[in-house]
Amino acid sequence: MVPIWRSSLAAIHVVYLADVVHPGIKRRRHQSNDRTDRTKRGDLVRSKSEVIVANELLAQGIDRYEYEQELKLASGAVRYPDFTIENDDTGEVFYWEHLGMLHNPEYFRRWQRKLQDYEASGILPREKGGGPNGTLIVTMDNDVGGIDSSEISEFVSEIVSG
Repeated sequence: MVPIWRSSLAAIHVVYLADVVHPGIKRRRHQSNDRTDRTKRGDLVRSKSEVIVANELLAQGIDRYEYEQELKLASGAVRYPDFTIENDDTGEVFYWEHLGMLHNPEYFRRWQRKLQDYEASGILPREKGGGPNGTLIVTMDNDVGGIDSSEISEFVSEIVSG
């Protein structure tokens, strides 16, 4: 009998390879069957880093966010930002993407295309002051897979303060 962790890793690896080897296959990424980590709010998310983001949103009073809500961009592309947050006071919309695998060349290339789509749709990174259709917050794991939770906290504080 194969240990559970081995069969789980094999399944994850096979799914990942299918995305790379057969890019024409419609991905089913946004179904909940690969969400394994639970937030304090009770949402199932894809990574421990996303748990940290969600829990910090909740800790600072933002309990009305959407996880992987469909977003149709100007190009017609559909994206699923990790978190969509609307500031009720200002009406400003924030789209939060946490990048956990930038060391992977294919992931990096997909991110570059995604970023171009966001910018062409008027959703600009917070470093550029945001855009007319929203502000993109981008956080990422470091080279060894770690996350800076104080940085996450600072970004959430910016959303709260408007």
